[in-house]
Amino acid sequence: MLVVIAIIAVVLFVYMRMGNKTETIPSDITDNKIDSGFQASEKDITADWKIYKNDQYGFELKYPENIFKLDKNTNTLSHMLNNFHKYSAKDGSDLGLASDISIVFKKENDKGCNWLETGLGLKSIGVAFEFKNIKGVKYETGAEGEGVVYYCVKNKDNQNVFLIERWFLSASYSTDLPKQGDYIDSGKQEEIFNRILSTFKFTK
Repeated sequence: MLVVIAIIAVVLFVYMRMGNKTETIPSDITDNKIDSGFQASEKDITADWKIYKNDQYGFELKYPENIFKLDKNTNTLSHMLNNFHKYSAKDGSDLGLASDISIVFKKENDKGCNWLETGLGLKSIGVAFEFKNIKGVKYETGAEGEGVVYYCVKNKDNQNVFLIERWFLSASYSTDLPKQGDYIDSGKQEEIFNRILSTFKFTK
């Protein structure tokens, strides 16, 4: 009789333990979790950027107005330094305040991508690029801390249709350049540029 009671007690004990068992859900799993590179709560930093629309060339983009000045006559975004000047390598004359990054937007023409690839022979150094709405080939040129990266935008038939130039000054240009409080270093320059191009789209 005691044996039967003991067995019943064990069975009841196991049953109670199993019945009260709860499942622990990892704290990082929620109903709103998104399977992407950004979390649901992460803000798009371009959301508050200014929109620039060019009806003549048929494109639109966003840019941070607190960093760049827009020249609509030349379709150029520039970040001009407050106290750093460039000087002519030829005669040493003052060329005025320098920009550490400038972005120029151009339609393909006689001095555009076709000329860069064939006339200047840059085709062999091209590197493919792709953003949300555009893709093509880029060519980087320059020396001694200054230069330009040409972004040749191509259509679905692999024809050059648009040119974007990113002019830059890097820290190796001058030992005084990194000392400037408003200087944007090379890595940050490229990051901002990539963000801008991620918003670029043709409107016609």
